[in-house]
Amino acid sequence: MSPGRLLFAFACGVAVSIGAIYFVLTHRPLTPESFEVMVASPTSIDVLSSNKQPFVELHFAGDALRYRISVERFKDFDDPNGFLRAASRQGAQLRFHIERGARQNPERPRIDPQPTVFVESMAVDGKEIYPLSKRIEWDAKNVLYARIIAVLFPLLTLYLGRLLWFSARKPSPT
Repeated sequence: MSPGRLLFAFACGVAVSIGAIYFVLTHRPLTPESFEVMVASPTSIDVLSSNKQPFVELHFAGDALRYRISVERFKDFDDPNGFLRAASRQGAQLRFHIERGARQNPERPRIDPQPTVFVESMAVDGKEIYPLSKRIEWDAKNVLYARIIAVLFPLLTLYLGRLLWFSARKPSPT
């Protein structure tokens, strides 16, 4: 492998290692206390798509914020069409969790920078569609993957650094 490619791989390894270690050290694990519950009847439910994958936008009377069920959450619903039918019924009562403080500091997605609050669990008229425990498990799994990367990438990067060191010390053929 050429020294230029080794240097590039080494630099990428350093960047990924730093990012993974930073994430592992600063990530706050999610617990049920990390969320607040909202109960409301939607005034509109829209199914939109991003990269041909559906997500749901919810609007509620008297609330200017946009609530969104992300692509990742919506694809994990057991019966997405059943949810849409039930939630679209006149007077349907939605019970869902959002991250604590999300209403005061809503996110602004890059593609459409409108204040948005992401829905992390969902129940319609008392029937649980996507439990909060699944969201917490999903976060824990991501943290596990980040920990694995935070261990393996620095080791791989050290190995690449060693290769780079020895390739730089080799006398060039004349």
